[in-house]
Amino acid sequence: MGYSPAGKRWTAIIAVALLCIAFLPGPISAHAAADETTCQFADSIKELEALRTDYYGDPAFRIRTELAIRKKILFGIIDCAVDETRTLKDKVDEVPADNGSIAPIRTRFLSMLDSALQYYADARSRVDTLGIGGSKDLAREIRTWRTNTYTPTATQALNFLVWAKNQELFAAGNDRLADIQAAIRALKLTEDEKARALLEESVLSLKSANEENDRVRTELDQFPPPPNTLDAIQRSLEKLSHTYELFFSLSELAQKLIPLGEKK
Repeated sequence: MGYSPAGKRWTAIIAVALLCIAFLPGPISAHAAADETTCQFADSIKELEALRTDYYGDPAFRIRTELAIRKKILFGIIDCAVDETRTLKDKVDEVPADNGSIAPIRTRFLSMLDSALQYYADARSRVDTLGIGGSKDLAREIRTWRTNTYTPTATQALNFLVWAKNQELFAAGNDRLADIQAAIRALKLTEDEKARALLEESVLSLKSANEENDRVRTELDQFPPPPNTLDAIQRSLEKLSHTYELFFSLSELAQKLIPLGEKK
């Protein structure tokens, strides 16, 4: 998909920066920010810590400088978070809306990500009005909101992207079964006990895979904890993979059962 690795880096970088700006003085471990050109906060955070621990000059200058650094970091954090959200929204927006089961879920996630962008816009508009205490409070607020609201939403949106892409696999599996059933009926292979048993097992296996796939769609509608949805996606793919293994076994058996004169 192209989103997930960068999204994870940004989430970690933003979390570290928010923690530092909200709770300084304290240890700094924001070196990971240097790896992401869009979200570099390490130097500013170190500058802030140095000012707080090593500067003994004019107190008024120190307060003004500290506030300016804090605002710079907050602006950077919010802008980085906006880039993160827009990237994810673009990926969701790329999902075709012509599938009836996908379209409403896609619309819902787009709306939720728009709400996230509005939250960041509102937060950014407050930065210039804040003092040092207010900047700390805003950093804590954003950190809490990301933990409780944005991160679950973004994770579930990523699950949606995976699930939406998987629908091509399930459609192909259903088409493949229909072709196999038609071929077996035409060749009268159901008269063979093993072929008949394999076909019945294939039908049941694909039915189970489809049911698990439908369960994912329901979970995306109901918005349970994202790990539950990811587990359901994995189960659906495992069952679909087993179905294809049965298709392969059935194909091999059919090749043995078809009289030589009927093989092409």
